[in-house]
Amino acid sequence: MSVSVLSPQTIHTLHMPVDLELKFANGPEWPDIVNSLKPGLHRRGFDISEPLCLDWYNESVPEGSGASIPTTRGSRGGETLVILIANSKNMWPSFLQACKTDSSLLAVADPLDGYVEHSIQSTIHSSLPGHKCRYFWSHRQSNELSGSRYVAIQRMAQAAGLAYMDPNSHLCLHPKFGPWIALRCALVFDGTQYTGPRKTPLVNRLSPSTEQYVQMAMKSAQRKPSMDLENAGKWNASDCSETGTNSACCAA
Repeated sequence: MSVSVLSPQTIHTLHMPVDLELKFANGPEWPDIVNSLKPGLHRRGFDISEPLCLDWYNESVPEGSGASIPTTRGSRGGETLVILIANSKNMWPSFLQACKTDSSLLAVADPLDGYVEHSIQSTIHSSLPGHKCRYFWSHRQSNELSGSRYVAIQRMAQAAGLAYMDPNSHLCLHPKFGPWIALRCALVFDGTQYTGPRKTPLVNRLSPSTEQYVQMAMKSAQRKPSMDLENAGKWNASDCSETGTNSACCAA
């Protein structure tokens, strides 16, 4: 495995299976793209993904923030397909194994970011050969954006119905994994229209007592950044988990 970005020349040398060539001859529909990417993403530990319309995200971004993703010539406009990619703690075994088998991964400035970029790009090239998309990484600035140049990926998660953005903790709460998720990347497929239904917005599933603890912790942190969070961080992730259990390891 190499953490370097694949060049266009390398991409064109990849062999396209006959079934994929026929399937994408006239351009893939959004369900084909989503279903083709999921197996490869899951193998690499990215077990959470959600499609949405570009407009849903852009409408969620505060006006003047510069975080809106622009459309391109030939795109489907506001109905352009976007896929938000994230992971739970299930990414860690794949990442740690990659660190053991590929010494070049440990030579980059941030091995985790390198693994994220290489894994997602490799999945695109192998699952959708010859198909292009734009990448907006949560950890990297984009020249296509203004302002801070970062995509507002938490707002995107809420717009997609993937997670609830809690205004007190400033964390995204997933209905199964609670806050133990990491939002990694938004893929924009300019030539593909998303026609799927919009999910009902998620609501805050924290109990009143847990929500109160969160508010107390945030206020205390603002007053005294070096505070001991042992007592302030008593929020129960089972409030927002379908399984009623909490991960012992943060996904981020």
